[in-house]
Amino acid sequence: MEYKLPKTGETVALERWAWGAIYTDGTELKQFGDDGIFHQIGEIEQDRLVMFVMYKPEEPKRRIDMPFKPGMKLVHVYKMCKPYYMQGFVKVYCFGYNKGDQQHRVFILPDDRLIMADHENVDLPNFELDRA
Repeated sequence: MEYKLPKTGETVALERWAWGAIYTDGTELKQFGDDGIFHQIGEIEQDRLVMFVMYKPEEPKRRIDMPFKPGMKLVHVYKMCKPYYMQGFVKVYCFGYNKGDQQHRVFILPDDRLIMADHENVDLPNFELDRA
């Protein structure tokens, strides 16, 4: 399937990992919608969010579910890392939440290993990113 940005019609490439947002009424917003529309993280209605999911589009049963409660603020970013031992950049998926002064982050490395931390400033090149 081809995915497009709704405003411009520009085609967007499928990511290795994608997100889904499940709401209190059971509906779901997917980054790569079943209707071919590419959704952006800012479209998620955080006040209705009960579950944030990261999944592999090629293997939908391979997923990470993060339940949400009121007061939690979703964080989702891509970290482009260039370790000294590699020629180019690698993409690391980072997601989690902030709640008050608490933080929780999950990093998905290029070989699909998971790193969990209570902050976003993890020194990712220490995790042998060339193992993919």
